[in-house]
Amino acid sequence: MHHANDNFSIGNSLYISMFSETGNWRNDVFDGCILEFDLITGKKVGVLTKDLYMPHNVTFINDSIHVLDSLPGHLKFNNFKIQGTFSAFTRGLSYNNNLYFVGQSKNRNYSKVQGISNNISIDCGVIIFDPETKISRFIQLPMKIGEIHSIVH
Repeated sequence: MHHANDNFSIGNSLYISMFSETGNWRNDVFDGCILEFDLITGKKVGVLTKDLYMPHNVTFINDSIHVLDSLPGHLKFNNFKIQGTFSAFTRGLSYNNNLYFVGQSKNRNYSKVQGISNNISIDCGVIIFDPETKISRFIQLPMKIGEIHSIVH
């Protein structure tokens, strides 16, 4: 009902990124969030962050919870502030040697961000992003590859 995408556990907590907190994503209500559950009791602790638009890849890097706010192309961390914005549907996140590796899929939902985004890419590839300098490089994949779901280093 909620279109859960990814999960990550830290200690006794399980964090789940989902398209809709209310379960209404099929009704075109994308009230995305990250929910926290207690792994011992199995009970919902609460919403960690909300107002996400198709979030993916919740993870823990350098003592901070990270998430890709996929449709607008935001990398969020450091209290869920936008640390980088990319011109496509972001899905797939890895980190190594102070660089982020962000998957970029062909955007099947580009009409939802028309008028919101100033640049919508429909290419598939990997973005290498330096959060300090805000410099990125894009490695485009062959046209027959349309989606990236995860990046593992």
